[in-house]
Amino acid sequence: MLFFHYVARKLARRLGNNALTIGVIGIVIGGCILGISFLLGLRAAARESIPAENVFVMMEGSFFEESSFGLPLETVHQLELLPGIRGGDKKAFSPEIAANVLLGLDRNARPQLLRGVDPIAYELHDAKVVEGRAPQPGAPELVAGVQTRRRYPDLTIGSKIQLPHEEWTIVGFFTAGGSTYEKEMWGDRTHLAKPLKIERINAVVIGAATRADAAALIEKIQSSKALQADAYFEREFRGSQAKLRQVSNVVLLLVIILCVIGVFVTATNLHASLVTRMPEFASLITLGVRRSKVATLVLMESLLLALAGAALAVAIALLLHGRSSASFNSIAAFDLRVGVVPIGIGVGLAVLVGVLGGLIPSLIVRRLNLIRGLR
Repeated sequence: MLFFHYVARKLARRLGNNALTIGVIGIVIGGCILGISFLLGLRAAARESIPAENVFVMMEGSFFEESSFGLPLETVHQLELLPGIRGGDKKAFSPEIAANVLLGLDRNARPQLLRGVDPIAYELHDAKVVEGRAPQPGAPELVAGVQTRRRYPDLTIGSKIQLPHEEWTIVGFFTAGGSTYEKEMWGDRTHLAKPLKIERINAVVIGAATRADAAALIEKIQSSKALQADAYFEREFRGSQAKLRQVSNVVLLLVIILCVIGVFVTATNLHASLVTRMPEFASLITLGVRRSKVATLVLMESLLLALAGAALAVAIALLLHGRSSASFNSIAAFDLRVGVVPIGIGVGLAVLVGVLGGLIPSLIVRRLNLIRGLR
């Protein structure tokens, strides 16, 4: 305990000199915590918010539903007759159309995804209208995902949107479990097909009774030459669209680079302090303190610096807790949650940075020449 107090007192006296090191480690570990939090939030939004039993079907060879060649109506009818679909008279079967349209709602004129759906789609996508009402069948009405409000701050119930040949009205806002659907606008499929000039079905979402039934449906669709369609678990399809694997690799690379920077800064700071503190360490060894203990002192200082940086990092990360991913132009819609797992990983990385950063300086102290050190 006395040894610990000695180290802490020495660090407190040199707080000004160590402030830069603590700040850099704080930024480094904070970046790691936020990167991991972002990845976990993206994974949850792209996968966990979508029912595990949902099957997603597109025309064979298509990669994105809005650019899909489209399923012929005959194929859609054949899909609806397949066994394993949940529901009786009201089957969990949702033919959908989708297109990116320039609406002119903001200065950047970014494309907005419009989706034409039937009423069953709200149940399949776990979508709930939280303000206003759902569009009436056959009416030029749209309901907007709650995330569109961050993109278009002036968008309200009653807002008008001009599509070819007709003006459409926003009649409500909906949530969809934080999934990417919350960035879309939905309308009646049959009526929306006219201004979008879509004659086929871009995709079909099927709700199976169980995960096993969903797997059987996918196998049947994939193996059918007559259907000429590709089928996936919707979770996996949305996950691939969100590019989870690529994002995971980027986050991992970012964490490694940041940790290397943290180790370099910590080692550089400690090595610089060793030059002025050699007499102190030599005196301790002369007074009978074992070299191993003096080396441990240096390692402990490095570790405490890293933990101080970790505390700063947690504070930085918590300041951004709850921020919408729309603030970072994310592909998915979710609120950034800085939880126990990212913080735990961040503190663990700080410990690693502290140990590695203090390793070389501690080895230098172990081999210290007393005569030179006391000069």
